[in-house]
Amino acid sequence: MQDWFRSHARMRALCAALVCCGAVVAQAKPPKRVDLRWQGKAYAADKLPAELASGARDAWKQWSAWAHEHGYKLELTGDQHLLLAYPKQQSSAASDLTRIDAAAKIFERLAPLPDRATMPGAFPPGLKEAIGEPPSALPEGLSPADFPACDRATAVLLKARTVDDYEAVVRAAVKLGDGLEGWQSDALAHRGFVLPEPLCAAWISTGAPGMEEWSPEAELVHRVAQLLLMRRFGPQPWWLTVGLAWNVEMEQIGGVYCFPYRDGFVGVGEHTGWDKNLAAAFKARKKEALEASELFGLVRGGFDSASAEIAWGCVGYLASQKPGALSLLLADLRTARLVKGRVELEDGTWTLARDFELPKDEQLRLLHKRAGNDVRTELSAWFAKGLPGRKPAK
Repeated sequence: MQDWFRSHARMRALCAALVCCGAVVAQAKPPKRVDLRWQGKAYAADKLPAELASGARDAWKQWSAWAHEHGYKLELTGDQHLLLAYPKQQSSAASDLTRIDAAAKIFERLAPLPDRATMPGAFPPGLKEAIGEPPSALPEGLSPADFPACDRATAVLLKARTVDDYEAVVRAAVKLGDGLEGWQSDALAHRGFVLPEPLCAAWISTGAPGMEEWSPEAELVHRVAQLLLMRRFGPQPWWLTVGLAWNVEMEQIGGVYCFPYRDGFVGVGEHTGWDKNLAAAFKARKKEALEASELFGLVRGGFDSASAEIAWGCVGYLASQKPGALSLLLADLRTARLVKGRVELEDGTWTLARDFELPKDEQLRLLHKRAGNDVRTELSAWFAKGLPGRKPAK
């Protein structure tokens, strides 16, 4: 009888061990992923099309398990520049893709990729011209190979349906990126974000509680513009980042509805009429140079209406009145960040600082280099005239 009890005990222990092993095996199973839709067709996880670029594959791999868990579909734009995650309750992404395509066309006109043949000095080798230093003065070990090619990544747009889904996106982004733990609380508080790494953006498509004078279409367009800017030129100074996005938004939507870092009431009249506001503000000072403090007055984490209008107007001026200048300036700023935004690590390697901001005097030097030393005087005169020649809003 004792032998039977010992044998039975061993059998129970063996069964328990097998159950535990089974649980481990179950946990080790690959996560379930949603299909990828591209050019009107759906592709399963094990049958992705061979034509997919590495950036698109990486973006799908990063977010497809999250999409399955939270009930979202993934659709890739035809050019593979953007991957849209939208809730399964939405029958189709057709209208969103149309808006994305329209925003991308405006962005391409405003900030085309510089071409070495037509815009020399935009990228290495042109390092000395771009950063004002001879290559020999670069940090040890840095070479032109440390300047990654533009337009390789696929950006991800996550159209959160609820506050809970948005918060889930933020938590997922923190896991995908490095050093984002401190950013998390800020992203949760503002109910919308755009990140350079991982290259993604999210907002609450049904509107956050208490939001008024809000447009879901404008939110999408604004974040598309910011993502395309980061995809091509990397993180940029805040006045250029939102200034360009507002130009795209104003032209496509007919007004500005996305106000990052702004709290409180937004009046009906604040969405349009920015050109008239600039004309009134600069009528009496059309021969005075725009102050650098005014030009760089818009800072990340805050909002000021006058500075916002100036940032929007300056980007519009560079894009419409100084052909090629905006793209070259953005390329210069990208190069400067890659060189001067490095943080040395204890193991001898280096990384780029997430919160790096090029000093204002260096930004001004690069602006004068690409748009001329008289650009701030020209801006005042252009503002005073009501921004003639600017692409009109709808």
